[in-house]
Amino acid sequence: MAASILYHIFPSSSFLQLAVAVILIVVNKSLSHTSQEVFRHIAEDRVPDFVLCRNCGGDVADSHDIINHLSPDALVRTNQTLFGRPETELQVLINSLGIEFQIFTTSFARCVGIGESWHQHYSWFPGYAWKLCFCSQCGSHVGWMFEPLRTATVDRNSPSNEGFYAIIRESVISETFANSLLVVPKLYRN
Repeated sequence: MAASILYHIFPSSSFLQLAVAVILIVVNKSLSHTSQEVFRHIAEDRVPDFVLCRNCGGDVADSHDIINHLSPDALVRTNQTLFGRPETELQVLINSLGIEFQIFTTSFARCVGIGESWHQHYSWFPGYAWKLCFCSQCGSHVGWMFEPLRTATVDRNSPSNEGFYAIIRESVISETFANSLLVVPKLYRN
């Protein structure tokens, strides 16, 4: 409602974007995206699509963190536009139990590896150890963390700058898609 009032007072779309971001930050202190992230994307005139947990809607990653780290074990590789990012490599990999996963890789994610040590066996990426990655909100399995063998120590909880994340495509949705499912009451429509 506050956003529609501001729109009628200040119809400029960039001002409206900024105003909505400020309102969201002030109203919802538990907002997962920090104010610096929101304002940086608005200032750069590019609002990324956020990667959300399909189970609870919690933040998993930002689309600008998607990287193409290729596995030699990939059964299939396809180049797709995911989360607004063109030329994202989607890879199909099989784990040691014979379960197939469609993954994409990111340089940063907000998932957590709870009380696990790094595993070297059955790594899809030679030279890297892995551990499971869970949604920080609901605990759903959303992917894996990968860390170079030389730095995959017991005291390291998440990947270093040399590590990365492999996110399961079926475990996440885009924020744009999630927002498209929301219905705006007729009272607030133009």
